[in-house]
Amino acid sequence: MAAREFASAVLDHRELGVLWQREARHLPPAEGERLRHELRSVAELFTGLVRAHRADLDPGRAQVLSWAVLAALVSVSFQQVRLPRPEYDELLESMVTRILAAPLPSPGPAFPMPPAAVDDAAEGSRRELLVREATRLFAEHGYRGVGIEEIGAAVGITGPSIYHHFASKSQLMIAVLERGGGRLRADLRRTLSTAGEPADALAALLRSYIGFALVNSCLVELLIIEVDLLPDEWRRVRQAQRNYVAEWVRLVRQAHPALAAGPARVLVQAALNVVNDLARTPHLREQPGLADAIYAVDAAILQLPA
Repeated sequence: MAAREFASAVLDHRELGVLWQREARHLPPAEGERLRHELRSVAELFTGLVRAHRADLDPGRAQVLSWAVLAALVSVSFQQVRLPRPEYDELLESMVTRILAAPLPSPGPAFPMPPAAVDDAAEGSRRELLVREATRLFAEHGYRGVGIEEIGAAVGITGPSIYHHFASKSQLMIAVLERGGGRLRADLRRTLSTAGEPADALAALLRSYIGFALVNSCLVELLIIEVDLLPDEWRRVRQAQRNYVAEWVRLVRQAHPALAAGPARVLVQAALNVVNDLARTPHLREQPGLADAIYAVDAAILQLPA
């Protein structure tokens, strides 16, 4: 496959990924459906190319691999790394080549995924229910597309009653985002405290993140789509996200000492975007053994043992 041409194309139009993922929901319904149809057509075309390149893959695994390549390439829209253009082209080409050669496991039982976490508070508490329903509604319609009345109705109370638990809709959203970010940071600390070599820590962190994303796809939607679009009072949430990604970059550079910070950040962002995109795509989530397939792809991106 023409990996260099694909890499060059996304760098020439690196802003399109943000527009596609963050702004498409605001299109009128007819135009949104037309865009989704066009994107599906591109993905189907790409799947055909992957199947021609990897005759060993069944249609489902070829689809996973094609979506993974697209997700890895689109990730350049979500970071600001600047590299000399020939170096950037070569980095992405090499990454795509590794993904396409990744030894995907046959569909089968995946490694155990964690249950969705809940707060220490009673599972059925009103505050807990508000956070859960707000997470779902914000993920489905966007923060600006959901009103207080809708959130209240989802838990059987009037909208203004929410203010007994949260000072504002913005504070409710912060609670949602900090819950997701807090789980990820706790897992990062646990992984760093128990793993030995950097490559082992990175592998353990990757497996854990895949499990988190598949179980909490609505939270992932908000953490990657909404957090950069909203008020300054969310600054600490954005900074916590940057710090989290920086820890991944640090581990990658420890595992591969010759890798500079910029390229390491590109690879980390690509690996995370593969997890995020595949976890949020309904027809892919239904595939058996998807978690193991994602791990195989990201192990190829980050050059970890399969």
